[in-house]
Amino acid sequence: MDLINAREYRLAESLLTFSKGVSGLTDQIRRMMIVNLANAIRLQGRIEEAKKILDTEDWSAANDDFQICVASVRGDTDKVLKLMQQFGRRFAAENYRGWPVFRTTRDDPRFIELFESIFGEPFILPKKEIRTSAFADAEKAETVH
Repeated sequence: MDLINAREYRLAESLLTFSKGVSGLTDQIRRMMIVNLANAIRLQGRIEEAKKILDTEDWSAANDDFQICVASVRGDTDKVLKLMQQFGRRFAAENYRGWPVFRTTRDDPRFIELFESIFGEPFILPKKEIRTSAFADAEKAETVH
């Protein structure tokens, strides 16, 4: 996922393709790798190939996290929006903001609008003022005197 976040899609694809053959993985880890592989391929513009990878699995009994991620990687924004409404705040805001499976879905204004309706906050948070500890300590010293 870190490689996909860094937009190193080809490297992520290579490592995930290689890792598919590793034995002893839990079902959850194996499925995460399939979703991430499909997403790395989709983000390279190979949408049909990504869908074929997802089609190798039965996702019908998968948990909510997989359901929404698979819908997003498939490009099924309508399903993502429907699932967002169903999940409400059970699915963390930071997942929508940070998970690379939502990279293309986040471009849809309906996604942003629904997110803000569910969480009551802007999708894009303002940058927080960053203070070093030395600056904060100097400020405290000034208020004490």
